[in-house]
Amino acid sequence: MNNIQVDVLASIIWIILMTVPLLYTSIICHLAVCQATEITKIMNETVADSKNNGISQIDLELISLQFIHQKPQFSACGFFSIDMTFAYAVCGAVTTYLVILLQFKYG
Repeated sequence: MNNIQVDVLASIIWIILMTVPLLYTSIICHLAVCQATEITKIMNETVADSKNNGISQIDLELISLQFIHQKPQFSACGFFSIDMTFAYAVCGAVTTYLVILLQFKYG
């Protein structure tokens, strides 16, 4: 292997090591939002089926409305949301960077 191939391989390994935690974080945030959506569905069923099982009907309705109208969302200090669109954007940026890197190294 010559020096250019080692540089390209080192860059690819570095990119993979830096993007895997970002992708992992976005997948975890997406799964948490999906679970919150499931909780909302369960809460609506509970409100419909409950006959005052120790919890006030009005309280259940208020909590259910709050879950419906306030969708959970993870963000990086409000700059951008962390979800699967963020993962797609990271993958697109990494692919573009690698294509440009390979063009400059071998072009």
